[in-house]
Amino acid sequence: MSGTMNATGATGAVGATGSAGTTGAVGATGAVGATGSAGTTGAVGATGSAGTTGANAISVVDHVTGQSIPATGSPFAGSIPLPGGGSQGLSGVDWQYIYPGTNAAGIAVTSGNWFLQGGPGEDAIRAGGGRDVLATGGGSDFINGGSGRDSFVVDDTNPSAAVWSTINDFHFGDDLTVFGMNINTVQTDPNANGAPGFMGLTLHDTLANGQMGSITLPGFSTADLSNGNLTMSGGTFGPNNTQFVHIVGT
Repeated sequence: MSGTMNATGATGAVGATGSAGTTGAVGATGAVGATGSAGTTGAVGATGSAGTTGANAISVVDHVTGQSIPATGSPFAGSIPLPGGGSQGLSGVDWQYIYPGTNAAGIAVTSGNWFLQGGPGEDAIRAGGGRDVLATGGGSDFINGGSGRDSFVVDDTNPSAAVWSTINDFHFGDDLTVFGMNINTVQTDPNANGAPGFMGLTLHDTLANGQMGSITLPGFSTADLSNGNLTMSGGTFGPNNTQFVHIVGT
């Protein structure tokens, strides 16, 4: 039968693309891994050697050659020789060393209770602690006392030239005897004098042989002779009636 055919309808428009889905949440962070074991601790270093004591606690250097001089203390003889003759007994001193040379030297101890005596040169003498007796040998010396009670003995009896010694670290309880100075003629310098960095109370005297002798106590002044910090006296001693001046830290 021949009926009329219907036309095909138009194709419908493509539907719109759907929106993208939301991004999922970030997953949880994994747990931190275990810490590795600590390395082994290094070995403890060796203990340092103990300081020198007794007769070996001394060093001596020749200031002319720059060389060390082998030195060992000996047991204290019980008394010290004094300039002009005679001696004086002492207690509380254990060791002694009398420098045998003539070159200027440096003498130092690291323990206390020593009698140390320099030679005729320009020596440097340094004490440790305790009860020390420090003596010049006739030259211009720089002597440094220690923390304990010290006695200083300066020999200005017959120098071949002018002499000037410095007594550093002089304090309460210390005493200084300068043989060769006369209490009746000694002069107090009105100004601080001495080596740079170690200036202080200075005494001058024309000695019996005509040479000039001087002594300086760094850190002190002429006022200390009247304010009770220092007392000064003098007189004669021994078979030769050697003049001396005596100063005590009070």
